[in-house]
Amino acid sequence: MIVGTFLAFLLGVLYGSMLLLLGRAMRTTHLPFGPAMLFGVLGGLAFGAGSIR
Repeated sequence: MIVGTFLAFLLGVLYGSMLLLLGRAMRTTHLPFGPAMLFGVLGGLAFGAGSIR
């Protein structure tokens, strides 16, 4: 669960930073966080279970 949460925040930051650098978003632009949470959970399920053992 912690791995998935970390991955969600990391993906959200990377996505937002990329949009800012490319000029497709401003600092006040609202960005969806749901897709980052979904991919974070999937990444946590895929990679997190192996790190516990």
